[in-house]
Parts: sequence; structure tokens; C-alpha cells
Amino acid sequence: MNARRTDQADLGSAAEYLRLRREELDAEKQRQREQEDFELFEREFVAAGGTEATAKEAYRRHRNEEAEEACERLDRAQNGHTRMSSNGRW
Repeated sequence: MNARRTDQADLGSAAEYLRLRREELDAEKQRQREQEDFELFEREFVAAGGTEATAKEAYRRHRNEEAEEACERLDRAQNGHTRMSSNGRW
């Protein structure tokens, strides 16, 4: 019986390790994508007349604007859904 519990604990530990490892790999891929996005933005920003020194701040502002727009779209979608459901129509 103890051997069975140990085996199950080992399987749980292995599953937990794999889950955590997948999260680490996903986070690393996300960091890489963000770095590539910034490098592309920086190249285009400099090509359009900006400087490398101001590219990082411009990129941060650009990302914040994108986030605000996404939130606004989500709010509009949710408000539209609420109105439709309160009217009894889908």
C-alpha cells in the first residue's frame, strides 16, 4: 500500500513538474515574441525618423494604446451582449 502511494506521489510530482516546465517554456516563448516585436518596432521607428533612444518609450506608449483599444472593444462587446440579453434577443 505504501508503494502504491509513493508511485502516485511520484506521478503527481512528475505531472506537476511537466506543468511547471510547460509554463516556463510558454513564458520564454512569450518573452521572445515580445523582444522580436520590439526589435521590429524599433527598426521601423528609426526608419521613420525616430531615434533608438526614444524607441523604447514610443513602443511602451504604442502597446498601452493597443491595450486600451482592446479593453474598449471588450467593453463594447460585453455591453452589446448585456443589451441583447436584457431585451430577450440573442
